[in-house]
Amino acid sequence: AGGRGGDGVLRELSLANGQINRMNKEEVRQKLQELHLETRGVKEVLKKRLKSYYKKQKLSSGAGVKSLPPERYDFLLVIDFEATCMEENPPDFQHEIIEFPILLVNTETL
Repeated sequence: AGGRGGDGVLRELSLANGQINRMNKEEVRQKLQELHLETRGVKEVLKKRLKSYYKKQKLSSGAGVKSLPPERYDFLLVIDFEATCMEENPPDFQHEIIEFPILLVNTETL
């Protein structure tokens, strides 16, 4: 039953993420600009922004997923959990949250 509904969407997202991972910073920035998305930030932030955009597009494009009506908020709190992590950490490494900055975003002035 592979390739149906959610499985197909997940496969498309996986392929898109792979393509984004192979892009250099300028290619990612150019794609974000084409999509009228914010182009400021370091390479990893730009990649994450592009992946999030594609994820949102794919998941809201139907694919058997019923969407809820959009909710409106005056403000959003954006939390960025920073943890101890390194590529060479073993799979069972006990990560520790070392900071969690919070940003208050006014949705009217985005």
